[in-house]
Amino acid sequence: KLNNLIRLKTKKISNLGNMVTTIAHEVSSPFSTLQLALTHLHSSISNVRQALEDNILHSAQLETFLDNAFEVVDISQLNIIQANEILKSFKLIAVDQCSNVHSKIDLKEYIDSILLSIKPKLRQKKHTVNVNIPEGCMVTTKPGALSQIIINLISNSYMHAFETIESGEIIISYDKTAQEHVLTYEDNGCGIAEADMEKLFDKYFTTKKRTGGSGLGMSIIKQLVQEELNGDILVVSEINKGITTKIILPLEFKTHAPLSLRA
Repeated sequence: KLNNLIRLKTKKISNLGNMVTTIAHEVSSPFSTLQLALTHLHSSISNVRQALEDNILHSAQLETFLDNAFEVVDISQLNIIQANEILKSFKLIAVDQCSNVHSKIDLKEYIDSILLSIKPKLRQKKHTVNVNIPEGCMVTTKPGALSQIIINLISNSYMHAFETIESGEIIISYDKTAQEHVLTYEDNGCGIAEADMEKLFDKYFTTKKRTGGSGLGMSIIKQLVQEELNGDILVVSEINKGITTKIILPLEFKTHAPLSLRA
């Protein structure tokens, strides 16, 4: 139990470190655009002011300046909104991953926030992630654990399933029964051989050992689902037919006594 807890905490810290780097890179884009837009506006203001002082300002020049000024303001507002959304998403995911409390979340909104927080990583490839969850699906769970699960599943798809696929697709969907919440994660990647399915959740099992695979991805996911979320996980796959992972969560979340880091 102690080793498992330490491994989970280490994984969280590692993911947060990676997220900080990617968020910093992502936020720099709208701020760079904002800086260029304001520099252009400053230059235009200087030109109009000089023309006014020289008494050579014409109505056409003033009209062009006003049109450009409105455009710069629109561009600036859009980029400020974009940067703000990125930072809000990062704050939400980072706080959740550093805490171990349960709360009620809008599932689609939260998963969209997770995807936004790892957007730079997703843009490195031509793969797509589609969230087929309607607004207003409220789930009481541990959001931090859920974000770890989603991020690890996507990482597995990118590293393993889409290794030889140029444009893969991931679909995340949701269903609710009388007894449980069911979150379904699917990709159309290379799939998993039947012999490997039996070892899928074994610690340190990986088909990528020579290229840096740790073999902890699915093991950690299973542990998060079962021990942190009080749920269960089912995986179905065939070679060249992708993988379907069902995360089954109870309707009523019940907490367990926290593990202590002390021996």
